[in-house]
Amino acid sequence: MCGTVRILLVPRKQFCAFIESLPPGAIASLELFVEGGDWSSRGTRNDCLESSSGSTLSAPTWLKLAELQNAKGNWDLNANLAKLFEIQLKQLRSLQPVSWPAPATTKMASTVWATALSLAYLSLRAMDAANEWSLLANKARSWLVDQAREFEKDPTIIKQLCEQLQTLAENVIKME
Repeated sequence: MCGTVRILLVPRKQFCAFIESLPPGAIASLELFVEGGDWSSRGTRNDCLESSSGSTLSAPTWLKLAELQNAKGNWDLNANLAKLFEIQLKQLRSLQPVSWPAPATTKMASTVWATALSLAYLSLRAMDAANEWSLLANKARSWLVDQAREFEKDPTIIKQLCEQLQTLAENVIKME
């Protein structure tokens, strides 16, 4: 099965992961056109294989954060996330609110806190790449709204809760 595949505007790391997953000879020719990044105007299968066997690609922090995101759109509060934020996990846990912001009194899950922190990190530390991470952030925001919707039905209050939570998370990320 030979053919030509064109992939447009794909981060190099994702492109290489896709290419490396294919059996040899599955694609006769590859062309990659990227806006910016570390490719000139074209990348090939050999470029990926050479870079993966030699030096490690240094992914932007937002991409590392994207790799930690769960399929539902949330993040887990764990050592990998803390390392990425360069904040001790113990400190992140100690700064986690017990409950959602007022008027809610519902206990806050660590995944809610981790997701708010991740969104805060993106908005404060990776604004220059906002176009690249906007979809994963939208998914995370939707997940947060769904969590708030479990105990609050008023959309206005849900929005306020998520905004207040975001402010708390931004304050933690700014402390770093």
